[in-house]
Amino acid sequence: MHVPIGYHVFLRFQTSKELTKPYTVVNESLLEEKNQNENEICFLIKHYDQGEFTSKLKKLPVGSKIEISNYNGSFNCDILLNCSNLYLICAGSGFTPMARILTKSLRMANIEMIKLIFFNKTEKDIIYKAELEKTSQDFPKLEVINILSDEKSDWKGKRGQINNELLGELIEKCSKNPLFCICGPNKFAEKAKELICKNGHKKEEIFVF
Repeated sequence: MHVPIGYHVFLRFQTSKELTKPYTVVNESLLEEKNQNENEICFLIKHYDQGEFTSKLKKLPVGSKIEISNYNGSFNCDILLNCSNLYLICAGSGFTPMARILTKSLRMANIEMIKLIFFNKTEKDIIYKAELEKTSQDFPKLEVINILSDEKSDWKGKRGQINNELLGELIEKCSKNPLFCICGPNKFAEKAKELICKNGHKKEEIFVF
């Protein structure tokens, strides 16, 4: 099944009750936007020991059957064609829709700057940390900013939760043809959108997954 960039499907399976959850489709590798095999589909799923869905999913034996819905979403890749400065603002597993957008935009000549602003609790929570570091070295137009809210170690990067001071220093008020893509928990996404507008940008320049 070919799933457009930024779209998700619902996974459903039966235990003592029916469990359903949406997941964004990703590439097999962070930097490879290959033609999807009609018989294969890839997900990036973060396991939570106390999570109702993922704790049961992890225990399913190989060969178990899971229902997959048709894809759903509203992201249109054409908006990338009019973008020069791309901001990907996400929290935790909210990175998943950003992964394929990042892969595509790295090779788009019109996009001059990509800034991934990635919020997590701890350093070990950062998805694709090593791959993102290497990608930012290989593609100078990409800047990755990791922001941690609950890291106990000697973290030398930025700390805190999403707020106006943090975003204010990371987002240029005079960005050239900007596009802001946001994904994370509802309160995070709402706050990010509010702060971007507060910093002088238009709602039309923002897409929330």
